[in-house]
Amino acid sequence: MKYQILPPEDLENLREEFVSFLILHGIDAMAWETIKTVDPAKAAQMVGAFSDQIYDQVLDRAQFVTVLTPNSIFSFHFQATEVVLVALESSVTLPNVDLLADFAATHAEHIRVYTTKKPYQKERRLEIYELLNQGGKLDHGHWYKTLCLLLPQKMS
Repeated sequence: MKYQILPPEDLENLREEFVSFLILHGIDAMAWETIKTVDPAKAAQMVGAFSDQIYDQVLDRAQFVTVLTPNSIFSFHFQATEVVLVALESSVTLPNVDLLADFAATHAEHIRVYTTKKPYQKERRLEIYELLNQGGKLDHGHWYKTLCLLLPQKMS
């Protein structure tokens, strides 16, 4: 198993997908009930394999992960061969996120906005998964695009 087992509420929400997964592995409802009773280790293994499959699907589609703290925003864009970070760090607590652009303009001496990138050190999915386990949240690129607009403009 590469990832953790999905929480019970997620497994319940994915009930239809799990039934299809079992059927693809030649296990019908009666056989599943027998496996759970007679061979709980095999049942746990099947749930683990299903969890890995779901995580792989989600992580394959994931492009952006953001980590928010009271004094910083780190937004990661997971591309094909590398991850790009755009970050804002502040020496004072950040305001309501809707006011971020105004705050950046009026408190420039308190913030630093920067970008960097690096090739993957591990499999792309595992890097995303680890960041999520450290408190990151999947998003659709909102923070990444917002922070890119705040990056200092390069001089020509």
